[in-house]
Amino acid sequence: MELKSILEIRPYQKNAKKHPKKQIQQVANSIKEFGFNQPIVVDKNGVLIVGHGRLEAAKLLGLKEVPTITVDLTEEQANAYRLADNKLNESEWDMKLVIDELKGLSAEMLDLTGFDKDLIIDGITGYIVRPK
Repeated sequence: MELKSILEIRPYQKNAKKHPKKQIQQVANSIKEFGFNQPIVVDKNGVLIVGHGRLEAAKLLGLKEVPTITVDLTEEQANAYRLADNKLNESEWDMKLVIDELKGLSAEMLDLTGFDKDLIIDGITGYIVRPK
C-alpha cells in the first residue's frame, strides 16, 4: 500500500456505480471520524478500479493524498473487479440485530452509519417506528 496524490488517480470514465452527493458526504464523514481505512485500488496506469466514492469523499475533505493499492490486472479483469466489488457486497440486513446495535450508539455515531436516524424501537410494542 502506498500514498498517492489524488491528482495521479484517474477516475474510470465508464464507472457504473452511482454516488449521490449525500453518499459522498456520508463517506467523507466516515473517513473523518474513522480514518481512511480502505485503500483505493488502481491499475498500473493509475486508473481507478475500486474506490470511486472514497476518492470523491477525499476531494470533498480536501485531502491531497489517499492510500492506494496498485494491481496488475488485464482490462477484462479490472472491469470485472469494478462490477464485482460493488455487486458482491449487496445483501439483506438482519434488522433486529441492526436495531440492537443502533440502540447502543450515540446520535453522532448513529449519523455516521448511514442508517435512518428516525429508526427506533417502540419500547412498549417492540415494533419499528419511524416518527414523523
